[in-house]
Amino acid sequence: MLEQVLTALKSIRAPVATDEYDLHQLACQALAQAGIGCVHEAQLAPRCRIDVLCGRVGIEIKRGRPTASALTRQLTRYAQSGALDALVVLSEQSVSLPEQIAGVPVRLVCLYKLWGLSDAGGGMEHPQDETLIKAGVAMRLAQDALALPRLESSDYQDADVPAYLQDAPPAGHYYGTLSYNNRRKSWTVRGEPCVIELCKRLFPGTDGGKRGEARFTDHCRIVGDLNWLMLRYPLEIAPRDRALWENALMQARDYGARKQAANGDVTKMPAYNQKLEALLPVLAREIPLKAHAHQANDIFTALRIAREFNLRLTLEHVTEGHLIVDELAGEKDVPMAVGPSLTFASKFELQNKSWKTPGVLANAGCHVSIITDSSVIPQQYLPLCAGMAIKAGMDPFDALKAITINPAEHIGVADRVGSLEVGKDADLVITAGSPFEVMTEVKAVFIDGARIKQA
Repeated sequence: MLEQVLTALKSIRAPVATDEYDLHQLACQALAQAGIGCVHEAQLAPRCRIDVLCGRVGIEIKRGRPTASALTRQLTRYAQSGALDALVVLSEQSVSLPEQIAGVPVRLVCLYKLWGLSDAGGGMEHPQDETLIKAGVAMRLAQDALALPRLESSDYQDADVPAYLQDAPPAGHYYGTLSYNNRRKSWTVRGEPCVIELCKRLFPGTDGGKRGEARFTDHCRIVGDLNWLMLRYPLEIAPRDRALWENALMQARDYGARKQAANGDVTKMPAYNQKLEALLPVLAREIPLKAHAHQANDIFTALRIAREFNLRLTLEHVTEGHLIVDELAGEKDVPMAVGPSLTFASKFELQNKSWKTPGVLANAGCHVSIITDSSVIPQQYLPLCAGMAIKAGMDPFDALKAITINPAEHIGVADRVGSLEVGKDADLVITAGSPFEVMTEVKAVFIDGARIKQA
């Protein structure tokens, strides 16, 4: 019975509780759905009443973080009643309890973990470290002295985290709503606890006065962070506010629909718009959306827009890709061109530039190319860039693919170039040693099968 009760309580999936009675209702509903009979406010002995009783398994429910000593005294009274074989504490935040009280086993179910939140260390603030930074949007969090919790970290064992937080959300499921207040110039998120708490940590000055709601001032830098949030926890955007996010693409989609509805009738065709015409092949997936993104927040923005409109996407630069490798590891169909790295950090977006980036992404299974962004860095230094990536830890064969077949697949010409195969262009370079060594001598160059004479 105890294990059945624990399993039922760990299945709780609901918005934030407004009071303790709401938690009682959540528990009773979860037990009922699991086919477990229960009694609410059960009398164990005179002046000894427990919140929920399932046979001889008692459940005590606490909102917030209860005091360990007071809770232990309360559980002792229950255990000494002689009416229980096991005790379960259902609490919003974790609390230290003995494994047994008066010979009765005690188990704790922490709702914060079930909701995808961490309360480690007794509070909701987390120290900033590299592990947490990798979880997302490092730039914004570094300014706040707060860090985003890793939902996949060792703090959350599979047994304690429901499937809906372990895996990608089901298609069409939303964890809350996102709306814009034009008068206050602020965004409002209403939804489940995991979303609301992350909003409080991501956006400085978030007004969390109402439980289940987070409101924060509009700013150009929050867009990427919101996009990261919606990649992990999709939010339904209010229809009137969608234009603030994808104005051009939405206009292009409407433009294309009106052209199709006209069915060739020039009198019904919308006025010609060159900009919208250029986006139609993108919406039709005939050509990819090429996103030039250095920072993590810009990468997240590109990924979310591509998902929203079902677009083919390629990422160029990906300077902060190593900081968000866990998120990018799942984007197997998104080619990523990393570079140019053979230069100094000439602008703010390059502050986290590293030679480790292509190797870290390749090890995670991403489709990686190395680029020089010619003419920013002359094209002849491409092998040197690959060599520097190898020095920083990249596998040599991955580096070779990153300057041959992967770029060919990235731009859609892999049927002609990029590998040594029958039927492809015979463009070859033969070297005396590793092509990544600066002292390696080029022995021969072939273009279209014809050897090029060297001066």
